[in-house]
Amino acid sequence: MPSAYLALVLHAHLPFVRHPDQAQASEENWLFEAISETYLPLLSMLERLHAEGRRFRLTLSISPTLACMLQDPYLQQAYAQQLQSMCRLTQALTQQNDEYQALARFYRDRFADTQALYELHYQRDLLGVIQRLQQAGVIELITTAATHAYLPLLRVQEGAVERQIRTAIHSHQRHFQQSPKGFWLPECAYYPGLEQHLQQHGAQYCFVEAHGLLSAQPTPHFGVYAPARCANGVWLFARDPASSAQVWSAQNGYPGDPDYREFYADAMTHMPVEQLQAAGFTPPYRATSLKYHRVTGHPTKQLYQPQRAHRKARLHAEDFLQHRLNTARHLHLPDRPPLFVACYDAELFGHWWFEGPQWLEHLIRTAGEDESLELIAPSQYQQRHPHVQTVSPSASSWGEHGYHHFWLNPHNDWIYPLLHQASKRLQEAMQSQAHSSNRLIQRCLRQVTRSLLLAQASDWAFMIHNGTTVDYAQQQLKQWLARVHELLDQLERNSIDEQQLDKLEAIDCIFPQLEL
Repeated sequence: MPSAYLALVLHAHLPFVRHPDQAQASEENWLFEAISETYLPLLSMLERLHAEGRRFRLTLSISPTLACMLQDPYLQQAYAQQLQSMCRLTQALTQQNDEYQALARFYRDRFADTQALYELHYQRDLLGVIQRLQQAGVIELITTAATHAYLPLLRVQEGAVERQIRTAIHSHQRHFQQSPKGFWLPECAYYPGLEQHLQQHGAQYCFVEAHGLLSAQPTPHFGVYAPARCANGVWLFARDPASSAQVWSAQNGYPGDPDYREFYADAMTHMPVEQLQAAGFTPPYRATSLKYHRVTGHPTKQLYQPQRAHRKARLHAEDFLQHRLNTARHLHLPDRPPLFVACYDAELFGHWWFEGPQWLEHLIRTAGEDESLELIAPSQYQQRHPHVQTVSPSASSWGEHGYHHFWLNPHNDWIYPLLHQASKRLQEAMQSQAHSSNRLIQRCLRQVTRSLLLAQASDWAFMIHNGTTVDYAQQQLKQWLARVHELLDQLERNSIDEQQLDKLEAIDCIFPQLEL
């Protein structure tokens, strides 16, 4: 038996950003950067380790919005065109005689490899790759709420919470041909009773922030180093604060090391407009995702050195594992090794922390060679140690101050009365049309539900409070709520505009088999 278990949990999510009616919508670039910098590097790394015969398993949460976008032909084609532009741009940059030549060649080769991986090796089917890794036992695939809604703030109407969970489970089954064993609570946000909805739809476990378990009644015997269960049988895995801090902490986390690539300084500021235009970029020029500098201090930042950063990622992976093993030596669980649950947003690895995938690869390799720490998934732990303490967990989240403040404050509190009002109107329409078999009415109700689900995404409140892309967040939120009320008005007047409905279904092509 190993000295300790490590459950690596990566939560992959992006809001639904699809704008076929706009030329080069900058928000779609969020998805394109995440594919290039996070999803492709992670998947190719997992495939490589599996091909080498490495034995490990990590947990991957794929949000339904992200799964839909990865499978969407329009976005697949738009991303392929973006890759072509980046290949042209990086090739042109290698022709310049300046101090950035070595990095220009680095990025030229990187984007050529990325294009070959996406177009030739994966043939644009990333969900297929994920499914194969799941079947091979490399990952345990789970889901989250349909549009990543902040569930505690929807509980005014439990039907809204149930709809988010039910839609997510059905979407996951459609994309991956099996039900998820676990459920990622958006923002790790839990409220007492939420486990009833999870059990109703077959979720065996979920993840909570540390104080959600530490403040449970009764107090957990083993703190965060062993899971517990709710009275209805749903298991709770709590995030290990120390594992999180070593990676997440803005002051002491690994990504802030001066050898790593600087995230914010985009190389677009160094490029002539003519080069951007020749590569297919048009005004307003969006970030290229090329970064020439490393984190080093202000005001002068030094040039990024990929090999130096790679070596540092190896050292940090070894350091992370050593900290877990040192902690394990001081823990005394009577019948099992301690469990460290390390939960992160997947986009941290590669996008925010460029060397993150390298760190993960070294972590998996080193753990496999040592064998004193085993990388397992929650369902494996359940099978090996089926008897755990029963508790009543506390309301909690991993947000600022540990509860709901980040998503409910004077900047964004106006959102929720509008969501509750729209949800109430939809519920009343559902009840009044419960026995209708009219196909147009059913399509209308599905589109209303779809629009409301998209409006409920936690991303909009997050962006508004954080002060990032506030106008876009408000625009999207208000647009989807307006569609809800406009379609419900048409339904009440018995005058559904089928042409408008066709258009909305084509734009918001998520949850095509939505159950009413």
